[in-house]
Amino acid sequence: MATAGSIVVDLLMRTGSFETDARRAERRIRDLDATFKKAGLAIGAASAAAVTGLAVMVKGSIDAADELSKTATSVGLTTEALSVFQYAADLSGVSAEELTTAFAKLNKNSVAAAEGSKTQASAFEHLGVTLTDVSGEMRGTEEIMLDVFDAFSKLEEGPQKTALAMEIFGKGSAKLIPMLNAGKEGMAQMREEATKLGLVIDGETAQAAERFNDNITRLQKVVTGFSNQIMTGALPALEKFSDELQDPATIEAAKSLAAAIVTAFN
Repeated sequence: MATAGSIVVDLLMRTGSFETDARRAERRIRDLDATFKKAGLAIGAASAAAVTGLAVMVKGSIDAADELSKTATSVGLTTEALSVFQYAADLSGVSAEELTTAFAKLNKNSVAAAEGSKTQASAFEHLGVTLTDVSGEMRGTEEIMLDVFDAFSKLEEGPQKTALAMEIFGKGSAKLIPMLNAGKEGMAQMREEATKLGLVIDGETAQAAERFNDNITRLQKVVTGFSNQIMTGALPALEKFSDELQDPATIEAAKSLAAAIVTAFN
């Protein structure tokens, strides 16, 4: 029976340009394999493993892009912006979960501050970060975040800086300080680095990854639904059969059969 993993690999091999590239690569591999065989060498198995490994690697990237899309939506960022922040977090030893939690806390505290909460407002005022635009509307998360980065990069190290980080990003946010110290200029450099490394995922790609994985989930549900239909049809007969097995007469007949078999062997 085909597994979900094999279905995904097959789908990857049959999707758009990947299919064309894969077939072209496969032809080249066959030609190369034939050449090597003439020299007494065999690379067929290694080639197959390489193609399969590539498909698995692509699926991993799809999963990461899918997760990026969902996380970006939850924290009010574009996937491009979150890609860069995650790159900066990785360099600072901050996990994706810690970064997401910090952004969620930032959003909560910035809204509370804009609505008049003195405790939250004082932290942003101390940093000189404006939360609303000229029309009184909340500024975007990325704009606020970059201003917070810039303000933190100019503060002296010490307990006050840590306390401010905790007020804005919540408990345990002291770990973010090395990342915050990069400032707006440092983040611009990291954006450039992340782009060159191919780490910045645009929204269209991230949404496509999300839709692809949703379709894979639907395929798995089709298999589950098929199994459920078989179960529904077969269960009454199976239940009746199991009831009969527990009938005293059936049990006695089984004992008699067992005794007869033992006698026959003796």
